[in-house]
Amino acid sequence: MLLLLYFNNFFLAVVCMGFLLKEIVFVLIVLFAASCVGTIDDKTVPQTNAIDTRPIISYEGIYSANAISHERIEIFFPVSRKNADDVVYVISVDSSATPIYVPGASATLFKDYRNLFMYTLRDLDQNTSYEISVEILQVSEGVISSSGETQIVSTFPEKTAVFDGISSSENIPGASGLNALKINWNAAVSIGGLISKDEIDPIAYNVIALNADAGRLPTDFFNEGFSPPERIVWQVPPNSVSTVISGLASGTNYYVMVQAVHHGTTLSSSAKLEGNSRYTQISTLDSSSSSVTFSSDSFTVSTPIGQSGLSSLRATWGAPEGNFDHFRIFYSTSLSDVDTVVTGPKDSLCDGAEV
Repeated sequence: MLLLLYFNNFFLAVVCMGFLLKEIVFVLIVLFAASCVGTIDDKTVPQTNAIDTRPIISYEGIYSANAISHERIEIFFPVSRKNADDVVYVISVDSSATPIYVPGASATLFKDYRNLFMYTLRDLDQNTSYEISVEILQVSEGVISSSGETQIVSTFPEKTAVFDGISSSENIPGASGLNALKINWNAAVSIGGLISKDEIDPIAYNVIALNADAGRLPTDFFNEGFSPPERIVWQVPPNSVSTVISGLASGTNYYVMVQAVHHGTTLSSSAKLEGNSRYTQISTLDSSSSSVTFSSDSFTVSTPIGQSGLSSLRATWGAPEGNFDHFRIFYSTSLSDVDTVVTGPKDSLCDGAEV
């Protein structure tokens, strides 16, 4: 009764002073209740009396994580449905106090065919287990999701190549583009010399193409159960940073990736290759003339400097795209003559040149 009387007196005194201190009343009630049932763990006591009325962000969290080398892990997580410029992905490794913040529009994020973002964790320790989580921070609201999802994965026990994978793929202009593609990448890390190679140094690159129109998916890149024309592999020298892959079907959609083969594979038959999953999606040219695009605005004519300018002109134009065979240039002293025959063969009225 003494405590209750003290509580009541305190409360009445506060009211008479004209202050509305509900929080103080609440704390005193909790303390009184605690004296009856036991102690309260200090860690459960809120650090602030403010009520957070900000919206709660719903996010699924990390989807999967895969080690791809002795020092790299690829993590996959859903693309947020919020505006990319208003989202930051917060990646925590082993509950680090300094997480990795990746803007939603960052070029370091790779979107795969499942509409998942892929991000590569780099410079990790060899043969080490990591617990990884991904949440989203909505910048405009200043709030962060709390999915609670984590993935645990270990880096490779043996060293592999250190390689970023394919950088781009492109069509080849002209008829050769019907059955071929040009593939580009940045060289893998090399720290040895010409004579004495380090085990991580690249000794070759595997370029792998999957026929997407035949139902193959990027998950089939390392599935040796598929053979040409569904899955085709080319191996190119270690000093290459691009190559042309041929023997493809025209007008066909392909997934293409590049994998580095390291020197360690010659030292151990059980050596594991790096397994990056970065790829591009591209179609070979088809035989239809409608696939040819050419900007006529890129065509310019100028007079050469010097003696050659007395009897010649210099013509330049931008490279077209698509399945074209060659160029035809018409020229005449009369514009009407050119307009008459520009769509037909060259004749005596308007001379032409095939280039």
